[in-house]
Amino acid sequence: MPAITTAQEPSSAGKFGLLGLLAGISAVVAVHIWLNILRVPLVRPVGALFGQAPASQEGWAAWYLPPLAAAVLTLLILRLYFRRPHRWTTLAFAVAGLVAVLFGAWAALWVKNIGYTWYFAPGASTAMIVGVQLPMSGFAFGRALELMLLKMPLLLLIGAAAGGLIGAIAKFPLRASGYQAADAPPVRVGATPEPTQAPTTPHSAGWFARLGTTVFMALMGGAVGYGAPAVGLIVMPIVGLVWFFVSFRHGRYAFRNVAIGSAVIAFLSSLPLTIAMMHPTTRGAGFETLILSMATRLPFFLLVSVGIIKAVLFLSKKLRRVPVASTSSIEAAIPQTK
Repeated sequence: MPAITTAQEPSSAGKFGLLGLLAGISAVVAVHIWLNILRVPLVRPVGALFGQAPASQEGWAAWYLPPLAAAVLTLLILRLYFRRPHRWTTLAFAVAGLVAVLFGAWAALWVKNIGYTWYFAPGASTAMIVGVQLPMSGFAFGRALELMLLKMPLLLLIGAAAGGLIGAIAKFPLRASGYQAADAPPVRVGATPEPTQAPTTPHSAGWFARLGTTVFMALMGGAVGYGAPAVGLIVMPIVGLVWFFVSFRHGRYAFRNVAIGSAVIAFLSSLPLTIAMMHPTTRGAGFETLILSMATRLPFFLLVSVGIIKAVLFLSKKLRRVPVASTSSIEAAIPQTK
């Protein structure tokens, strides 16, 4: 009987080619943002260098740097995500197309900020520029997310459609449930299924580790009082509950739970500033502040959460492997005397 197989994981060259298409989408978006939205001139403004004009307040860089940065950034991050075989699905490629569009805008704004610091910021050294890249990248990501959601949401849909089309042309399954790895034996009609081993229970941390990390994350997420300690005291227990029941649920690591919990914590920590920015004196810039603040805090909370959970589980597993001498073994080691 013929073998019935599902979609298989692409080869190494196929992986690079498919991810290269997404990186190309990101590069095109970066060029569009750079030339049509930011309107950065192709020629470097040199008037200020000779004292003939005031210093420019806009960043500048060579036009080919934003698409190059966008392509490299998209290729590296998506390669990390698609390292697992079951993630090569059409839905995942649709999300990856949307992410590629967002990364294109992110790279353009990030390069523009670096260009301003490099060429026009007085007294900026190479070490100082390198040292501020983490907050600068977070700020650029927040601006890119705000730009995409408020002004160009259609571009995100186009990216998602393009990614889904790439996945469909590559004949990936719609979801991971229809996936079969390349090294898995084909399923034959009428064949007796081979016995499989029982799935192992995921390792989980103990109560002490769960409560300890809950207190730590509550203190970190609740440090948003902005001069009003009562605000932080209100946010802290909510952040602790989100961490305990969502991010670190059952003391186990699940990236989906960590991502959802980090998004909720980022929202809660951004809420006080957002409410403050809704005052009429700030022209009601609350929604824009929420998007920018969440986009800046979400990567931080996500990385910290993953690092804490991984470290706690690693230490917990190591401690459980420490052999403990039993009473019988101790008695056996004692020489018997008559």
